[in-house]
Amino acid sequence: MTTETATLPARLDGHWASDAGAEMARSYAKRPREELVMGDMTDMELANHIYMINEFGPELIIAQTAVKERIRWLSAQLALAQRAALEAALGEK
Repeated sequence: MTTETATLPARLDGHWASDAGAEMARSYAKRPREELVMGDMTDMELANHIYMINEFGPELIIAQTAVKERIRWLSAQLALAQRAALEAALGEK
């Protein structure tokens, strides 16, 4: 019987592999959704909004920036949730 000890990595694979990226992730993890560009929209509303824009211009650039920030924010929130779930699972053993 082998005994394996799980440890938490400093950074999850694929999540901000550089130091600068890790710092960006920490900053996004601390921000509430409302502080993001178009933070008053739900994820589905934002997705529909960018889908419905049919011309190039400032509105498209703003929407693309909002989507980029939202994806970064969601990714940071997912990493936090995965870490919390792993810590909870390790704590139960």
